[in-house]
Amino acid sequence: MTDLHFQCRCGAVKGVAHDAGGSMGIRVVCYCADCQALAHFLNCEDEYLDAAGGSDIYQTSPSRLEITEGVDRLQCVVVGREARLHRFYASCCNTPLANTIPGRKLPFAGTQVRNYDPARREDVFGAPKSAVFTDYAHGEPVTKKKIATPFLVLDLMRRAALEWMSGKSKKNVFLDAEDNGSVTPQILTADERSRLDARAAENARNRMARA
Repeated sequence: MTDLHFQCRCGAVKGVAHDAGGSMGIRVVCYCADCQALAHFLNCEDEYLDAAGGSDIYQTSPSRLEITEGVDRLQCVVVGREARLHRFYASCCNTPLANTIPGRKLPFAGTQVRNYDPARREDVFGAPKSAVFTDYAHGEPVTKKKIATPFLVLDLMRRAALEWMSGKSKKNVFLDAEDNGSVTPQILTADERSRLDARAAENARNRMARA
């Protein structure tokens, strides 16, 4: 198996995904409104969203992720109106790092492919396997290949089952930061979220006008 390092844009936060690639995770491009809202909340939409608003995500088990430097820079925000994922980012440079499910019952983490070692990430992860939530794309999705949602869910549950059987299901460096009191999730109000959605729509119109 292969370890693959990642870091925030300024390098203050560093980490590693252990045993990355292969059946240990899956690379997808997510076009959901929540991922778009996060990028606009962090003012990094030009770097972390593709032309149609997609986020390039490597989904894996939280137990495989380790923060080796800068854990004190972690911050968390909840942007979702329905899917209440805890979305962690580096406070030093507003780099999105990982999305995870609170409560530890379902071990899941979605990490930003862009943060991984650019010399190795394509070889380790391969091309995106699917585009998800394409109904929220602004125009034609850049990534069009799709795996049916039930198969993606089955893949998630397969990895989760391995985590439960191994006893690693509760290992999550991001939720640990919440539990020890160093991170308190910021929950956006409806008005704050509406403003982010408006920004996303405006930026999409501007991109289309320039195209």
